[in-house]
This record gives sequence, structure tokens and C-alpha cells, in this order.
Amino acid sequence: MSKSLGNVVDPRTCLDRYTVDGFRYFLLRQGVPNWDCDYYEEKVVKLLDAELADALGGLLNRCTARRINPSGTYPAFCATCFPREPGPAGPSARAGAEDYALVSAVAALPRQVADHYANFQIYKALEALSSGVRQTNGFVQRHAPWKLSWESPGDAPWLGTVLHVALECLRIFGTLLQPVTPSLADQLLSRLGVSAAERGLGELAFLPRFYGHPCPFEGRRLGPETGLLFPRLDQSRARLVKAHRT
Repeated sequence: MSKSLGNVVDPRTCLDRYTVDGFRYFLLRQGVPNWDCDYYEEKVVKLLDAELADALGGLLNRCTARRINPSGTYPAFCATCFPREPGPAGPSARAGAEDYALVSAVAALPRQVADHYANFQIYKALEALSSGVRQTNGFVQRHAPWKLSWESPGDAPWLGTVLHVALECLRIFGTLLQPVTPSLADQLLSRLGVSAAERGLGELAFLPRFYGHPCPFEGRRLGPETGLLFPRLDQSRARLVKAHRT
């Protein structure tokens, strides 16, 4: 990018197209202090669609959809379905090794991200968060809550647990994203019913029910907001996805 060559980018145009949060996310996700960052529109669109629209936004929509979460609440966590110690712990235990790895990874995120922020390595913080979002999507895909039934005594406790864990992960992601994407994080946390007083970075308690502590969100109504967290920028692909689903 060179002023003499005239191949500069108008930031106002970028803000209009990608939103303030989206453009800030891209710059901080790709910007590394030690070397230059390549910039072209296709790269911005691909990153924001993949990480904000599809991975994060898709995860939120899945877990708050009326078809899967008809009560519109933060479901209860079942400790017998997801015992604290892995391995055989009774006939109700359904969590596997990958699920415990997810809990460990997300539990470590607040300290990890805070350290990266403190060292001005924002790209590493966002990389860690993106990895956590991918793991959580894998968790939801693996256990397919849309195939479970709230009417089944065998399914219902595990269905609630899967959604509870996924919503707890989303709460952590939303809270840690606040310095980078404040508007998007506010929208996400509001969807989860997290109040302004519960969004502090310093006292993040992830999945307290897993550790035997009460969870203030369990049974709480989710926020009334609906819609897309971050609309896809590549609308041609969005139309193809919609056509495939219908």
C-alpha cells in the first residue's frame, strides 16, 4: 500500500462496509507488531465471514434457536452427565475426552487472553478466542442437540447440559471480546441475558456447575433479541447456504 501509487484504502468506506467492530477485529486479528500485514478486500470478507458470521454467530444462533431451546432459558447443567472426573462414572455419563479438553481450554482463556492484551499481542488473544469458538462448534456438532428430545427422560438432561456448556463458552467469548468488538459483544451477551454488572473481565467464573458451585445464569431467561450477530459480507455464499438449507 503506497500513497504515491494511489493504492490506498479509505477507512470510512471500510467502516461502512465491514462495520466498526468488524474492521477493528480484522486489523487487530491480522496486525502483528513485528511485520507488515497484507490487506485486500477478499481477505477481510473471508476472515469476518468465517470467524464472526459463521463460527461465532452461527454458534449463538444454534444454541438460542427456539427449535433446540424452546424455553428460551439458560438450561440446567447435569453433573451426572458431565462428571468432573473423566472416565466411567455411572450410566448417565456422556461426556468424552474431547469435551473435557474443551472445558480445560475455555477455562484457561481468561488468563491467557488477559496476558496477551497486557503484552499488546491482540492478534494472539483473538487467535486463542477463535480456536475456542472452533472447539465449541465441534462440541455442539459432535453431540447434535437437534437430534435429542426434551420429551425423552434419557435425552433431556444431556441436551440441557450440551446447551449449558455451549452458552457458558459463548459468555466467556463475548466477555473477552469486549475490548475489540464492544457492540458485537454487547449484542451477544444481551442475547444470553448477561447483565452489565456481570460482564467484568476480572471475575470470570466459567462453568461453575462443573466445579460444584452454583451458576447464577442457570434457569434464567435469555434476552429477547433475535437475528444475526454479524451478517455475512459475501451475500452470494449466504444465498447458496440458505438455498441448500431449504
